[in-house]
Amino acid sequence: MGLRGETSEIEIGHGHKSAYVARNRAALLRATQEVLASIGASASVEQVAAHAEISISTIYKHYVNKDALFFAAILAAMNDWQEWVFAQMVEIKDPLTGLVFPMRMLLRVRQTHPMYADMIARNIPAVTEILNDITEGLSANIQNLMETGILVVESAELRTELLSYSLLGIAREQTRELDSEKVDQSVEYLLPLIGISKAKAKKLAHAPLPEFSQVQP
Repeated sequence: MGLRGETSEIEIGHGHKSAYVARNRAALLRATQEVLASIGASASVEQVAAHAEISISTIYKHYVNKDALFFAAILAAMNDWQEWVFAQMVEIKDPLTGLVFPMRMLLRVRQTHPMYADMIARNIPAVTEILNDITEGLSANIQNLMETGILVVESAELRTELLSYSLLGIAREQTRELDSEKVDQSVEYLLPLIGISKAKAKKLAHAPLPEFSQVQP
């Protein structure tokens, strides 16, 4: 151990090694995402290794098998997308706007994150599992709004489930860019499922969105 306020050479070396491993893993996941976006789940570890310009044995140092690698790559993509969405919401104060905004962004993945959209279109089973986790956050948000009296919903669990399935179904249509007006109209028609009036649903679903450009090639 170093003296107080200092760092030993061993600790420095360990820190550099950890950062090196993290960078390599991030580069591998990025390469895997690109392969999944262009080929899909039928891609092989050999194809990922060739694209990443690394050996197959290096991949297996990080992940036990292809399924683990592909799942990690898709999960990293979805987490990255969620972090981006949350960053766009920092100025949102209205709780209902905060509830609806991620729905509208989920259906605009091809516009903002085209590579992730291709991943969704070509890897439906794995992506669906992860998107289901995302919609659990939607359920928690709705439950919180009910507890605070902002939403009053009968048969809330069933209605939230129907809303989630509908959003996931539309989100899977990522082989093409969905028309923004139709996307917002879809959200408008779904919101009354959770007790939002038609007038309020229309206002929420068609509210101006912040300016954002394509954030990923």
